[in-house]
Amino acid sequence: MKDFKGCKNYTLVATEELPDISSVAYTLVHDKTGARIACIANDDENKSFMIGFKTPQSDSTGVPHILEHSVLCGSERYPVKDAMTEVSKGSLNTFLNAFTYPDKTVYPVASCNDKDFRNLMGVYLDAVFAPQVLKEPKIFMQEGWHYEMEDIDAPLTYNGVVYNEMKGVYSSPDSAFSSNIMFSLFPDTQYGVESGGDPDVIPELTYEDFCAFYKKLYHPSNSRILLYGDMDFEEKLAYIDREYLSHYEKINPDSEIKMQPSFGKRKRIEKEYSIADDGDTKDATYLSYNVVCSDYNDVKTTEAMNTINYALCSVPGAKLKERLIDAGIGKDVFSEMTNDTCQKFFSIIAQGANPEDEERFVQIIEDTMKEIIAEGFDKKTLEASITRSEFTYREGDYGYYPKGVAYGGAVFERWLYTDDDIFINLKQNKIFKELREGIENGLFEQVLKSAVLDNNHKTILVFKPVKGLTGKKDAELEKRLEEYRNSLSDAEKKKIVDDTKALKKYQEELDSEEALATIPTLSLKDIKKEGAKFDYVSKDIDGVKETCTEMTSNGIVYFTLSFNADRVPLRLVPALSVLKVLLGYLNTEHYTYGELVNETNIKTGGLSYNTSVYKRNYDTDDYTYGLEVRTKALNNRIAEAFELIEDTLFTSDFNDRKRIKENLEQSKMRIQVYMMQSGHAVAIGRASSAMSDGSALIEELTGMREYRYIENLLKNFDDNFDTLVKELKEVLSILLTKDNLEVFAGADKKGMDLFDKELKKFVAKLKTGGEVLPVVHFKKATGNEAFSMASTVQYAAMTGNFKKLGLEYKGSLQVLRSLLNTDYLWNQVRVLGGAYGCFCSFGATGDTYFASYRDPKLKDTYKTFDNIEEYVRNYDGDTEEVERYIISTIADYDAPLSPSIKFNKAYSNYKSGVTNEDKQKERDEILSTTPEKIRSLAEYIAKIKSARVLSCVGGEEMLKKEGDVFDKVTPLITS
Repeated sequence: MKDFKGCKNYTLVATEELPDISSVAYTLVHDKTGARIACIANDDENKSFMIGFKTPQSDSTGVPHILEHSVLCGSERYPVKDAMTEVSKGSLNTFLNAFTYPDKTVYPVASCNDKDFRNLMGVYLDAVFAPQVLKEPKIFMQEGWHYEMEDIDAPLTYNGVVYNEMKGVYSSPDSAFSSNIMFSLFPDTQYGVESGGDPDVIPELTYEDFCAFYKKLYHPSNSRILLYGDMDFEEKLAYIDREYLSHYEKINPDSEIKMQPSFGKRKRIEKEYSIADDGDTKDATYLSYNVVCSDYNDVKTTEAMNTINYALCSVPGAKLKERLIDAGIGKDVFSEMTNDTCQKFFSIIAQGANPEDEERFVQIIEDTMKEIIAEGFDKKTLEASITRSEFTYREGDYGYYPKGVAYGGAVFERWLYTDDDIFINLKQNKIFKELREGIENGLFEQVLKSAVLDNNHKTILVFKPVKGLTGKKDAELEKRLEEYRNSLSDAEKKKIVDDTKALKKYQEELDSEEALATIPTLSLKDIKKEGAKFDYVSKDIDGVKETCTEMTSNGIVYFTLSFNADRVPLRLVPALSVLKVLLGYLNTEHYTYGELVNETNIKTGGLSYNTSVYKRNYDTDDYTYGLEVRTKALNNRIAEAFELIEDTLFTSDFNDRKRIKENLEQSKMRIQVYMMQSGHAVAIGRASSAMSDGSALIEELTGMREYRYIENLLKNFDDNFDTLVKELKEVLSILLTKDNLEVFAGADKKGMDLFDKELKKFVAKLKTGGEVLPVVHFKKATGNEAFSMASTVQYAAMTGNFKKLGLEYKGSLQVLRSLLNTDYLWNQVRVLGGAYGCFCSFGATGDTYFASYRDPKLKDTYKTFDNIEEYVRNYDGDTEEVERYIISTIADYDAPLSPSIKFNKAYSNYKSGVTNEDKQKERDEILSTTPEKIRSLAEYIAKIKSARVLSCVGGEEMLKKEGDVFDKVTPLITS
């Protein structure tokens, strides 16, 4: 880390040690423009760059969101049609994205390679300061919205990537509900409108207003720039000044983030959302109690509210949560704290309620808060909340998310509103100390009273279901567009047709060689020939196989106890899927379920019980599966972690009828939300389950079959309860033996020695033996299936398995994946089709899928999938182009690994029988991919297509029109 003393053309405002994250922070101001700069210096090789702008908006046309998309579609120095996608093809980036918030837009990148980092930084700077969209309205039409007519007699429609993306967002009741909470609290500010864009309002945005918004706010004087990691800050800042900032004059940007004045009294808001025509409105209303509880200046109240959020209603066993559920108000009750806005707000939510519950909902909330204020919070619950946050903060493990991007986000959370103490969110250890002192001095009770109970800046939101509302709105839109079309002259219609054709022509045109040559790229010389190795050793611990991977883990032990389920008979597999939902959330011999969760958060970094399926030796029919107990704990708390696991596995109360029903109701609601928001995953899983026993098992344990099983259990819960309890106990009895247990652990040597000592004690408590059963063959899905819901977009999937058709896995398939995802599928499904996302995957087991996300099309998308074979067979890219795809493929393999990710990768490879030699062979095949090898893979696509399976989660109206490609269409949610 080079010592930094400042830089010419910038004023160094402050230097500050950040011991919590082993960094030194510098704040600067650019002399000519006033651009704010933050530099966080440390030894992290994974360097990050972020540039952000205040982007408050006054309407719901989605102009900030459409701008975020559009500026990345080429710039002056990089005049290609999609600079972000093109630069990713020859990059080893560890992060490349952009985000629209309710009041800001941020563009982050990260890379470990210094040359690559500079390339990415340059492309992003040019994108935000010199975008092509100001000169090319077709980009606005593509990314935002446009009228579409194929010929003068065709119907008039809307299309556009953001338009379709937001149709998908608003098709999810959960997402629409969250937006309406914010709107209700801030009606007179930027938070009272939809920054992402309301599909009903997006078409009101003109290109002229779009450009004016850009010119007003995308200026250095309105920017914040953050650099993080081990780099030459002076060199980077000199580049930013020389190439961009120095070309601007300082302005006073009109970018005020408005504060909402407090209400004189509580407000009530009622809104509607759509459910399917055959849906049930009973137990389908959302209720929320919302309050603006603090702002960016009141850090202490905000942090106290984060703790209250956990203790009051989020944690299982919380007093308010229990009282609402006991009163029959909601199938799932939880709370949320929103911190990424100028004014922070808190919500208590009952999902699966009824409109007539509203008065009792409010009364129970306020009576319970009064009681807690008088009697005090449970101190153990407060301690658990603080300790959980502290463990996460000190571990500093954000998975695949680079630390610099995570820390940068924490800085932007405050920096947008003030230049004072912008690094306060990276000095949490001091805050944790104050919060712990607050447990004893009544801080949380005081904040609950002043910031929530006695605060009139609050709303009650009632979000009611209406059958067929989506169809009604679609019909109204169709009528409105038809009326508008009929009002046009032939010349005006012709102009729309001509514009539609011109846009399509623009989208289909290839970038020129000259334009592509401007995109900076790495070369294969920058790629390491050898990939990462995951080494582990196995040993016997009193009859149990333990496999260990030694790693630097900051005094934390990561471990998984895997109980093999191969001995579980087929009839009990559904019960196993329920078992994972219940473990950790039932009373035990020593704890109530609320106490158990608190003890877990105090003594570990989290404890989960899940089922997992591992396909071994690259064979989708050779699998192993089981119940996995996963946790991480500090070295000095390993014994306590085992005590909690033992208490849960050996003494959970499965006779608690009320608690089990509550858990299943909550699980059902959360699966429903997941299915509506991640329809692509549902479709992929369902179609894949027709391919093999292993995929059918995954569907049984975590897919549609699991949901249907829980759904059916709850329909006649009292009649089913005794059988369920018997089966749950039988499953546990089969699983909890020494013969079934296998252990995987990751830590340094000291940690492993301590872990082995405690593992011995645990193993001694397990019985031996167990009946060996024949291999279980699971019922595979049959035919092409679709699932309907109240939506205006689709999630389409096509799956197949090339190994079952006689072909072997090749590493070059991963290069093809990169090629299809960033070229063919991207251009056909997203650019031309208007879908928000599209992707494919080729697994080493042969499992393959092609899928779309928030897609306005259906049959057109499947036609695109069918045409992949022809595209691959006729692929005409040269060696240089293929090398770029190789580099982007390797980027996925060479990203820095946090301790938890390293542990999980090593464990997955071990369980799947994948060796270092296998991974190196795959890497060698990736690196040796040529255009000829890409073309040869057309055979794979042809085979997959010949035995394809289709599945889709989509809108009722679209499936009525184009659902004949499926053998069966059923409602996604049936109760």
